Amino acid sequence: MTTENKDLPVPVIVAPIINEPAHNPIFAWGNAQAEEGSIVTVQKLGPTEVVLRTRVSKNSEWSGIFSVDLAKGTHSIQARLTLGNEHSAWSLVHQFVVG
Repeated sequence: MTTENKDLPVPVIVAPIINEPAHNPIFAWGNAQAEEGSIVTVQKLGPTEVVLRTRVSKNSEWSGIFSVDLAKGTHSIQARLTLGNEHSAWSLVHQFVVG
């Protein structure tokens, strides 16, 4: 179990790109001003489901392919950073469309 640390940076989701249709398997990436090896968790909302866990690289980026295929339509995701036993707040909601 982790506890929230408001001082940890919140990851930024860059892709899937808003207003551009995405296709399965969904590839996501972003950046996080965090220590290399920190974990980024991406969750899908409605219903909530973790779809990706990946690590921050030495150049402060993270990326990966969702563990599940998503149905066609609009989806919402959020990301948060975990370092040791602490996690950041969830990022702003990021919406995209699966075509």
